[in-house]
Amino acid sequence: MQEPNTNPPEWVKFSVGKIKPTTKWTEPNCQPLESIDHITHMESANRALSDGTIKAGLVFDESKLNRDRIRVVWLSPNDWSGAGGSRYGNVKFSFDWKTIILGKKYYWVESIAYRVAAARILVTDSNYDVKLLPYDPSRGDGPWWFDKSDDTHYWNGNHCLEIMYEGDLSLGKVEKVDFVDHHRNFCNIAGSNCPNCGLKRDMASGRFLAQIVARQLDSSQLKWVSDGAPGFVLIQAFSRIKHDFERLSKTVQFNGNIRPVDSAALPISRAILAAYSYDDVEETSALMGLMPSLENTTDLCAKTISEVFGLSDWESLNNSF
Repeated sequence: MQEPNTNPPEWVKFSVGKIKPTTKWTEPNCQPLESIDHITHMESANRALSDGTIKAGLVFDESKLNRDRIRVVWLSPNDWSGAGGSRYGNVKFSFDWKTIILGKKYYWVESIAYRVAAARILVTDSNYDVKLLPYDPSRGDGPWWFDKSDDTHYWNGNHCLEIMYEGDLSLGKVEKVDFVDHHRNFCNIAGSNCPNCGLKRDMASGRFLAQIVARQLDSSQLKWVSDGAPGFVLIQAFSRIKHDFERLSKTVQFNGNIRPVDSAALPISRAILAAYSYDDVEETSALMGLMPSLENTTDLCAKTISEVFGLSDWESLNNSF
């Protein structure tokens, strides 16, 4: 007869620490878990906007699930700024943690020995009791702890918590979309050959905004507008575009006569933004030259962006900084 396994579960070595009695300091090993993020590259983020959902994918790394047909969306509360940036891209979709896990089952998958060890938990609607060990966050002996006494979730920030969310994730559940720096040397898709390696968050915001307008994607899912007025992320993204246009204008010969009322104005503004979004300096400059001035260029792009995002007044975007 096989003896029962009396060893403690693997997750114990990642357990959340004790709550500090003071609110002036949060211990890294006992941080509130209120939101969870999916970070991705701009092309993948564009597809998500087109589909209205973040599509789940098969697991391909050294995970024990890499031979299964389980499709997951990767989520994590980790902040990669102290590690030189994210390896996963520049666009960050943030979700409310309690909403994401409501009514789900939880399973311990494994730990992966990265430089900072990663603890992996599967969140699912399916029953995998035969294959995986059920994880009960209320026990308080793992990397994610649910304190039922005050309905608060915590996680151990000294390790990398990776949530494998089975199934597609609707953008209707997104609470916020903003940006992070991409790591200079590492990328989970293309290694050091990724063209976005080293791309800072502010530059990414401008390019992503330009792509949305150029491709006429559904901007409402970003929640960058409130009561017809531009929100902080939208303002910052357009600020970056204006900054880059001003820098390019020093070598542009503005000799065009395109006016905002002309039928060609809208397609030209989209073409300018499209060229800019792919960092094509030569083409962006050439298209800007079709305009009478830098001011006309930024005004027209502000109007185009305002139409796409449904702003009540385009000048609220153009004059908000």
